[in-house]
Amino acid sequence: MQHSIEGNEQNVKKQDAEQVSFRLRERLSEPAMLDLTKRLIAISTENPPGNQYEECATTLIEELVRLRFDDVRREGACVLASVGTGPRTLYFSGHYDVVPAQSRDQFQPRVENQNLFGRGSSDMKSGLAAMIHAAVAVHDEGLLKSGRIGIVLVPDEETAATPLYKCLEAGGRLTRPRHWKEFVPFTMAHTPLKMSIEEAHDEVRYGWDHSYSPQALAHAVDSLADQPLGYRIDIFLARLCFRGIYFPMMNKLAWVKVIAQNWRTIIRLTKEAVFRRRPEVRGVMNVRISLEAPLGEEGASQLSDVIS
Repeated sequence: MQHSIEGNEQNVKKQDAEQVSFRLRERLSEPAMLDLTKRLIAISTENPPGNQYEECATTLIEELVRLRFDDVRREGACVLASVGTGPRTLYFSGHYDVVPAQSRDQFQPRVENQNLFGRGSSDMKSGLAAMIHAAVAVHDEGLLKSGRIGIVLVPDEETAATPLYKCLEAGGRLTRPRHWKEFVPFTMAHTPLKMSIEEAHDEVRYGWDHSYSPQALAHAVDSLADQPLGYRIDIFLARLCFRGIYFPMMNKLAWVKVIAQNWRTIIRLTKEAVFRRRPEVRGVMNVRISLEAPLGEEGASQLSDVIS
């Protein structure tokens, strides 16, 4: 009798997880997310010099209020909000400024063959829309009962635009006021709040080192085991190059060192390409929300643990 009850409970949990997975896929396929992205792309937040921040911030706040986020507010040009309850917070952070466009046409978003084109469609106004709508979808499914998702949307990621520069200058926090004339690679040009420049460098280096370590790169490839080989190779190569932002590979020796550190992943991908046989990957926990397949009971449980 006890085994029968436990079996029924497991079946109910599995059905509930599949239903949640289905509803999330449906919710994140709605036109609203694409519509928000297109409206953001149409706002030419070029940086430098830092154009139309006010209009973009207002658009973001209106969307957050419409979706009933909590504590929606502005701090300067930054937009903040949250959803859910509990002492722990998982932050979704992104920037709404874009690099200067080559043509005004780039601020006229268009969809061709299921691809969205426009300045900021990739970096990263689509990401902002995804963060906002994913957070509220997870909340509406009741998965944020012991934790919150915080939304932090900021300008001045591409470079320090005029508003930020003036703010830092007025606060006496610029350590190299003409930093573009005395360029020092990978070194801050202002003093951050609540920590020293050295502490900030240590934090960034620690985070970057762990995000782009050989183990992290291998995990990124393994977590895409359901994707085609070419896609996983592209991701691996892109991450190898992207790590150079903070760990520059400026000569052949540096590249040899990086390749040697990642030899296991390189060999595995090479074998798969040559022998056309995908190796079995063990011990990888994948909590991505796939729009192609249901989460399943275990996946839904892992997702709830991560965000709550």
